[in-house]
Amino acid sequence: QGQGVGKLTEEKILPKDVVFCVDTSGSMLQQNKMEQARDALKYCINHLRPGDQFNIIDFSTTVRHFHQHGLIEFNEESKQKALAYADAMTARGATAIEEALLLSLKHLEKEVSLRNQRLKMIVFSTDGLPTVGERDASKLLKTISEKNSQHVRLFAFGEGYDVNTKLLDFLALDHRGEADYILPDEDLTKKISQFFDRVGSPI
Repeated sequence: QGQGVGKLTEEKILPKDVVFCVDTSGSMLQQNKMEQARDALKYCINHLRPGDQFNIIDFSTTVRHFHQHGLIEFNEESKQKALAYADAMTARGATAIEEALLLSLKHLEKEVSLRNQRLKMIVFSTDGLPTVGERDASKLLKTISEKNSQHVRLFAFGEGYDVNTKLLDFLALDHRGEADYILPDEDLTKKISQFFDRVGSPI
């Protein structure tokens, strides 16, 4: 009977489309933040499920992505390539938050016609203020809300003391997500892994 209940739950779990949007600006070199962000990303990649689709966006002065053609199906091959991509991420430059979030939404919107019963989400982490592109929090929030036509959920993690808490709080509130903050003496990997364990199997 226990196995039957477990199987029923497995069948009810919705596949998800997720973009991991990771700050790799120069300030991430401080206090071991880059290594923690890399480990947190690798934890999430390792805990994706069959049927999930994903991409990675890392941003500093410019924005880069793991898979340039949008979301990629999670399987052993894409997992290993993504883990290697995470290992190669380095911290440098400024903080292009607006461009990174817009590209994250663009990747998720490509799947709208084919993927209806899927959870769409962005897992966004930053340790700083926007310094490239739009810097005004209110204008940035307005732009992201206008572009999020597919009801993507946004989960924001602020690292350290230099983040704009109003920006991150409202990014989460406006997009049916959550915001959390990691102080310098806290473990980013632990916080994000606990979060992903909780939301990674939507029913």
